[in-house]
Amino acid sequence: MLRSGATTVAKEPFESAQLRDSTLAVVQSLAARKRMALRFEVDASVPAVLVGDMPRLRQLLVGLIGNAIKYSVRLL
Repeated sequence: MLRSGATTVAKEPFESAQLRDSTLAVVQSLAARKRMALRFEVDASVPAVLVGDMPRLRQLLVGLIGNAIKYSVRLL
């Protein structure tokens, strides 16, 4: 674990597919409410196993994707 001020960041292996799936599970309903389709693409160069703090990374992705959905205008 790394400490930065009062925040502790874990350094543990996790599957990138698990991060993708758990993030999509959270934001899918937000997109559905706005009648938007979500597509999550992962570049082929991203390793299957990553090392880091998956819950914090998922929280960051959910916030970014959630804001993108919230502030997007559906054109059709």
